[in-house]
Amino acid sequence: MAILLQLLLLLQLQQQQQLLLLLLILLLSLLLQLLLLLLLLLLPLLLLLLLLLLLLLLLLLLLLLLLLLLLLLLLLLLLLLLLLLLLLLLLLLLPLLLLLLLHLLPLLLLLLLLLLYYYYYYSYNYYYYYHYHYYYFYYY
Repeated sequence: MAILLQLLLLLQLQQQQQLLLLLLILLLSLLLQLLLLLLLLLLPLLLLLLLLLLLLLLLLLLLLLLLLLLLLLLLLLLLLLLLLLLLLLLLLLLPLLLLLLLHLLPLLLLLLLLLLYYYYYYSYNYYYYYHYHYYYFYYY
């Protein structure tokens, strides 16, 4: 009788272990289904978060481009200011330059006359009319 009772207890324990194993499998299955459901619910949120991140990146890129454009505009403005300053300096120095030119004008005219004289003297026509014919008529 005791052996039969021990066998019944052993069978009951074995059934309890199988039941526990079955409950564990069911629990794991439910947990997996819950995780899949959570993933399906969170997937649109993750996609929305990714889209927002991409929009933020695009906005940052646009801001960087705008900053670069602003820097270029500032550089252009600085260049324009420099040109205006040079023009102002030229306008201020123009009377001095004109005065210098007025003082150098006789020298420049003399130089021009000298150049014209040398050009005329060394030109072909001068040699032709005053040397060639002279020697031609002199020898013959």
